[in-house]
Amino acid sequence: MRTPCPRSTASALGLAITLLATPAARSDAPPAKPAPAGIAGAFARIAPAPVAAPDSAGAFAALPASPAPAVLPRARTPLRADLQGVLDREQQQLATLEVELRATPDAMRSLDVQRRIEKLKQQTEVELLKVQAAHARRAGNAALADRFDEAIARITQPRPRLEPQARPAPAGAGDAR
Repeated sequence: MRTPCPRSTASALGLAITLLATPAARSDAPPAKPAPAGIAGAFARIAPAPVAAPDSAGAFAALPASPAPAVLPRARTPLRADLQGVLDREQQQLATLEVELRATPDAMRSLDVQRRIEKLKQQTEVELLKVQAAHARRAGNAALADRFDEAIARITQPRPRLEPQARPAPAGAGDAR
């Protein structure tokens, strides 16, 4: 079964509200006047009738109530609760840093705040992996916990810098004149 496109649903909803709000759609509207004869009358029949401002309270009252969610939220497990705690702490710290970033007029201080935001996001990722590793160990899945630990190591351990290597001269390079 195909779900309707949100854009088409919104368009249909907007059309329904407009139709409900127009005088022609309401039963209390006066009957339409006959169009005048002649060329002006022909244009009057083609031109759209002016639309009054919709009565938003009445239009929205006619809308059906929103349906219940199709999928119920999953049960809150200890792992999900711990992960959500990490994410909530990150959101609080991130909100503080974003306020500081907006209030900072200096470009260098802005760069410093942006780097702190980047570091916060990296620390949050490491914390999420640590929580998952701990839960995997408690569940007796050491192999999965080791994979989480490897991911943590790849994030936290700096990559070695590659030094230029001395290469032998290509064959025949000394013969060039």
